[in-house]
Amino acid sequence: MSDVLETAATGAAAPRFVSDLDTLIRARYPLIYLVSWEEQRLDAILQDVAQNHGKTLLSWSVNRGLRRVGGARTVPMSEGSREPIEALNAIGRLTDPSLVVLKDFHPWLDQPAVVRALRELSQELKSTYTTIILLSPVLTIPVELEKEISVLDVPLPTFRDLLQLLKEIVAVVRQGNKARIDLNREQAEHLIKAAQGLTLSEAENAFAKAIANDGVLNQDDIHLVLERSGRSSARAGSWSSSTSRRTWAPWAASTS
Repeated sequence: MSDVLETAATGAAAPRFVSDLDTLIRARYPLIYLVSWEEQRLDAILQDVAQNHGKTLLSWSVNRGLRRVGGARTVPMSEGSREPIEALNAIGRLTDPSLVVLKDFHPWLDQPAVVRALRELSQELKSTYTTIILLSPVLTIPVELEKEISVLDVPLPTFRDLLQLLKEIVAVVRQGNKARIDLNREQAEHLIKAAQGLTLSEAENAFAKAIANDGVLNQDDIHLVLERSGRSSARAGSWSSSTSRRTWAPWAASTS
């Protein structure tokens, strides 16, 4: 088991979508739309991206408003920034190069005033070093913004991502000494492959449930993880077939 987990410690190139995101930010694209369910995973990635670009990271949600992210806690910008238009106005007043993540902003993209404010802000940001990232599992782009927004689909975790997750879970289990890990290299690889198709959160839940079931993580749990992965894939297939999803290449904003 230790051999297969050790491979997680080796270096790896950044995922393709992270490289694409990095390119768009360096090119000063003002609006980028990331399609993903995985907020927690993206939070970590975007913190690294912001740091690499020397930008302040801010995050907005309707529940928390606009907040500066950094260190051990987030710092609210203002109470009024929970309102979408006020949040956009606050972004327009930023003086430092920033990466601003708008979480689940899509419900407000059917409001003309919000669409207009975002369109005007997009034009203003082209002369700055601030980028807005809309993060949502649902792709909603009003026609007025189709030429302003670049869309990136965030792929599900790779084998290496899931391997790193399993390594962390094993470390916690061994530290707590309340369960056993009984997997050889081949069995561990099969377990990870069974989890492919899950989000990182779903995979963590599947591994945790397998351990909680009998206090052991072993080859008998592979079918349990496969079952969870199959249900998740079925849900994703049903969602994608009933939802219209339009995607653009990064250069689509400049094409007619």
